[in-house]
Amino acid sequence: MTSKEMPNYVTPLVFILFSWMLIANGYFLYTAFGTKTGSVDDDPYGKSLVYQKTIDGLEAGKSYKLNLLSNRAAVALEIHDRKGEPLTNLKGIKYKAIFPADSSYDREGSFDFVSEREIYNIDQPLPRAGLWLMKFSAAAGEQELLFERQLMIE
Repeated sequence: MTSKEMPNYVTPLVFILFSWMLIANGYFLYTAFGTKTGSVDDDPYGKSLVYQKTIDGLEAGKSYKLNLLSNRAAVALEIHDRKGEPLTNLKGIKYKAIFPADSSYDREGSFDFVSEREIYNIDQPLPRAGLWLMKFSAAAGEQELLFERQLMIE
């Protein structure tokens, strides 16, 4: 029985293949142990409290009726309680108007109370016709009310 000799290039090829596998596995191990342990936020409890406050405000806002009166020149807000009575004692009504098509038109501001009509007027007109996403926040005593509505300005 005769044995065949291996060609000269097989031994270096096997060495290169196993060396490359060791280097690749070493890189993967270095990357795996070098990543963070999964904690993305330093204060997850505090963030969850803010999130829960937002959800509570949106839920509280559902028990009130919000009417948006709008035209190109102005936006007015009328808020009624469960009995249909207008709320005139709200403090710190703020809004954020988002124009999805172009963020350069986005606005933030507050509402001014107009006592003779029992509504709140926006402090500046919306600059453009189209679909707006309106977010409102108001304080009714200790409770914060949050509202979100879509508004079409023609």
